[in-house]
Amino acid sequence: MELQVRVESVPEQAEPDVDPDERVILEALRELVVTEEDLWTCHLCTYRNQNGAVRCEMCDAASEAVWTCVRCTMANSTDTSRCDMCGSARNGEAPPWIEEVKAEEKFYCGICMDDVVESNKCSLACEHDYCCDCVRSFVSLEIKEARVLNINCPG
Repeated sequence: MELQVRVESVPEQAEPDVDPDERVILEALRELVVTEEDLWTCHLCTYRNQNGAVRCEMCDAASEAVWTCVRCTMANSTDTSRCDMCGSARNGEAPPWIEEVKAEEKFYCGICMDDVVESNKCSLACEHDYCCDCVRSFVSLEIKEARVLNINCPG
């Protein structure tokens, strides 16, 4: 059997004739009581969340006391100037320890059907281009299937 207790309020001072065990319980309950000052209201669903929560427990909306990092989309507390996840500045500047990497050109691999960076491109004699991972897997499969005498283009 589970006992559920709803605590509306707990007296600040226990009566002097209260049993010491009861006093410990009352002090523990006092710590559990949530007051209006301990809550914030979600602007989307109006659920009352405890202070310190950066997202609503019901709808996962960010509290108004957060800012979202433009680089990694982490919800951060307004009292921080850098993202807790990636270290980016609040204004979007990269953290000093991250070098900006130029976007590398990509090509489409017809095997994995993904856009792959040029540095991972294998050009075959038939002039088809695939990512090296797919070519490696294809050749490995051909060897396992004992089709090594005449390996054709996978396309």
